[in-house]
Amino acid sequence: MASSSSPAPQNKRKRTEDDSEVTKDEEVWLSDGNIVVVSRNTAFRVHKSILARHSEVFRDLFTLPEAGVDEYMDGCPVVHLNSDDPDDLRHLFLVVCCGKNYYYGKDDMLPVPFNVLASLIRTSHKYAITTVLDDALGRLKKYFPMEMDAWLDKAARSRYVLASGPLDPLIAVRLARLTDAHSILPTAYLACAESLSNVRMLSNSLIPFLEPRDSAKILKGATSLIRFATHRFLNIATTSPWMHAQPRKSARSRRTDDSRRYTVIRSTRSMSSTHLSRWRAGSWRAALAGVASASDVQQR
Repeated sequence: MASSSSPAPQNKRKRTEDDSEVTKDEEVWLSDGNIVVVSRNTAFRVHKSILARHSEVFRDLFTLPEAGVDEYMDGCPVVHLNSDDPDDLRHLFLVVCCGKNYYYGKDDMLPVPFNVLASLIRTSHKYAITTVLDDALGRLKKYFPMEMDAWLDKAARSRYVLASGPLDPLIAVRLARLTDAHSILPTAYLACAESLSNVRMLSNSLIPFLEPRDSAKILKGATSLIRFATHRFLNIATTSPWMHAQPRKSARSRRTDDSRRYTVIRSTRSMSSTHLSRWRAGSWRAALAGVASASDVQQR
């Protein structure tokens, strides 16, 4: 006599909202995984217990009543997280479920691509995975340090993070706001303000990308930098005889002018020391960040 109980569905699968097929991710599809997470058109097969152990958010998600689950893929129940970018989830799952280490290869420190770091920060913050968030934020803070001399050492900073594109500083501002990592803001603001080679791109990107308070600070900082550079150039031009047309001079006079020219060039290089002293005093950091008084910044 045939059993009255019907077998559980094994490969029942829905299509996504745009009626396109879901594709198994090439990097995160574990053969012994017991749940499939679908983000838009990408499916990840992972271990439910591992995600639940690392994240209370996933644990609560997985403990919801399963009576309404009517979608399976390769015998595993399917959970949809379409609000997340598939690339963001892939980087998170590679770290949490597959043990990938983006920070070190054997004993050597590796520079993490900025877009990977941003993905880890967004997803680990959303799903409350503190270990991943702390590691990613710690690396980002090395790339956007509080100290001006550390910021100017591009070679040292590139050992921690590999730049992904011109919008990196804007994304860093958003990540700092998302995670309340205010120490990132001063140099992230400065990096945005220094992008003067493409002011149109910068200003157009600020409006839809950042909060109004952040856009205002960056645009104000860019204006201040232009004003400072213009004032410095005009000061040099009006005080240096060699900047103006001069009649032909003797070799001795030219040597004297060369000496004066070197003195002026050396004085322009001293601007960096002025930047450093004002930055160390805390006035610029507090003004740029707008999140602490000068005394608060000095104590950090």
